[in-house]
Amino acid sequence: MFNMKYHFPVNSMRPILVLLGLLASLLALCAWILYIPEPINGHGMAHHTVDGMRQVGDIRQQSDPVFGVGYLLGVLIYLIISVLVYLGVRPAKRDRLLLTAHTLATLLVLGMWSFLMYLFRQYLLTGDPMVIVAFPLPTLVMLLGLWIAPVSFSLIYILGFRRWIYTPEDEKTFRELLESKRS
Repeated sequence: MFNMKYHFPVNSMRPILVLLGLLASLLALCAWILYIPEPINGHGMAHHTVDGMRQVGDIRQQSDPVFGVGYLLGVLIYLIISVLVYLGVRPAKRDRLLLTAHTLATLLVLGMWSFLMYLFRQYLLTGDPMVIVAFPLPTLVMLLGLWIAPVSFSLIYILGFRRWIYTPEDEKTFRELLESKRS
């Protein structure tokens, strides 16, 4: 009547519950964003010399009301992506090593995001970005940190493929299935 082979243990529901909590938080944050008043000249103002072009006012004044919410939005998005990647591994294959590697990869991505937002906030406060190798430091963090940090999830997949994704037992089962279809 009820095939226990396809019954998921209670432990497999935890990432789903975390995902649902993150999605509810994202919904609440989006509702909060809708109630933030638009800054003065939020859509820009007419450029003083070029017709048809719009220019923004003081970026510091315009970003203050939304900076923290934007940071939280990024954190929530990265956490949702992280949980979705973790859900890509079957519950029976998840172990402490996967959880540790996945947590470290998530912390790396969140650390890069936090560092980028810190540098942007420093730029807003001082108006002078730190320049390294002819690039502003936030640009380098975006190019070399925030872009490369998610590669850690790919490395987990590549290095742990035979352990978590397609194990020797899975291969044996697959070959037996092929043989049964051929005969």
